[in-house]
Amino acid sequence: MVLNKFTKKFDSLRIHEKRSLTDKLYEIVFYSEDEKTWAKIFEAEFGPPIKKKGDPLPADEQHWISATGGIWKDQTLYGEFIHNGIVIAKFQPWKDGKHITLKMMVITKDASPE
Repeated sequence: MVLNKFTKKFDSLRIHEKRSLTDKLYEIVFYSEDEKTWAKIFEAEFGPPIKKKGDPLPADEQHWISATGGIWKDQTLYGEFIHNGIVIAKFQPWKDGKHITLKMMVITKDASPE
C-alpha cells in the first residue's frame, strides 16, 4: 500500500493541520470529535486496531513499535503487513481533548521508519 493513495480517502474530512505529506510519512492533526469517522476508514482498510486506546500493546508487537517512538496507553495503533515491512497508523490524542495527531509510516523489515 502506498500512503498517498490511501490518504486520498481523507480528502472529504476536516484536517486541523498538515505536517508531513510524503509517501513514507503522513502526519496531520484532526479534530477529536471526528475520531469515529477516521476510525471507520482505518478499520475498513486495516481491520481492528492492533492496540486500542487504553489497552496495552501486545507483547509480540513490542519489537518493531519502538522504532516509531513507542506507543502510549491513550493511543490507538493500526497496522498492515506489506511486501517490505508494515504500514502503521497511530492516533495520538492531545491533552486538550480537542485534537488528535495521526501519524502513518512505513516500517521496513529492519524495523526502522522510512
